Amino acid sequence: MRTGAEGIPEDNDEPTLREATRTVATLGGFLGRRSDGEPGAQALWKGLQRLDDITEMFCIMIERARSGRAPP
Repeated sequence: MRTGAEGIPEDNDEPTLREATRTVATLGGFLGRRSDGEPGAQALWKGLQRLDDITEMFCIMIERARSGRAPP
């Protein structure tokens, strides 16, 4: 995945399935060392749960920003 000057992915440069899977697995504790192989179901499950928490907090913060309330 290529990134722009500020580390933000370019619009038309989508991650591959492998990159996306490994990114989610990293949230679940997968280290991704050379000898680790591919992530397993447990790392993916924990990563998806963590991603859900992050998404929920992001939505809360966007809602607060739009309503003019400062973050806690």
